[in-house]
Order: sequence, then C-alpha cells, then structure tokens
Amino acid sequence: MRLTVILFGVFLLCHQGLSAVEDSIPGLSQVKSLYQFVAGNSDGAWRTQENFLNTGVVASQIKSAVQAAQGDLGAARETQDEFAKNVKELAEVIGMAIRG
Repeated sequence: MRLTVILFGVFLLCHQGLSAVEDSIPGLSQVKSLYQFVAGNSDGAWRTQENFLNTGVVASQIKSAVQAAQGDLGAARETQDEFAKNVKELAEVIGMAIRG
C-alpha cells in the first residue's frame, strides 16, 4: 500500500513540472514520446527521447561511456551531471510522497 502511495505521488509530481523524472522511466518515456509524435508534437517527442538518453539509468551510462570513448569528455560529464540531477529530483519526489 505504501509503495502505491509513493508511486502515485511520483506520478502526480511528475505532472507538476518534473518531466525529466517521468522521461527517465523505460517504457513510460517511449509511450509518452509515441503519444506526442502521434498527436503532432514531434519536437516534444524528440525532447522526451533526449531526456531518456540523458537520465535513464542504463541509457545515460551507455551514452556517457560512448561519449568518453570517443574522447568527448565534456559531453560525457554533462550526461553524468544531468543523470545526477535527475536522481536528486527523484529522491526529492519520493521524499515528499513519503512525508505526505
């Protein structure tokens, strides 16, 4: 029950401006992107996928590793910073949901 409340809180807060958290969830971000594309918002769909690549747990780490392997350490660092920012936002959302 408590997990349901937490997940519901995360969902509500995601729709209050924390779309990067929402976009980092595999599957959910792809469905959101597809919906945006079908609705005619191709720019929004692209941004959702970019957010996923920068904040998804696995996707961002692969992206950062590829960037570093290609010698673009600045871009790799930016990807890691974006990922860390998203993790912090997620922790704050969960904390707010738990506190009620």
